[in-house]
Amino acid sequence: MSRLPEFMATHPLSTSRVKYLEELLPQAYDVLAASPDCSRIRDQATAFRDLARIRAIGNPTDREEVR
Repeated sequence: MSRLPEFMATHPLSTSRVKYLEELLPQAYDVLAASPDCSRIRDQATAFRDLARIRAIGNPTDREEVR
């Protein structure tokens, strides 16, 4: 079975998507550096991941604090 040319497909190829996103990264990093809200959100996401990791390990002390 042959593949359709990418321009005829409903979605770009994964390799094309990755390349496009990599090209956008410098601009995204500029936005991140210029916005204080991005820093706050990143800190909140880090705290969320840390708590999820602790809960996955099953630390009973942390479970008692959450209740």
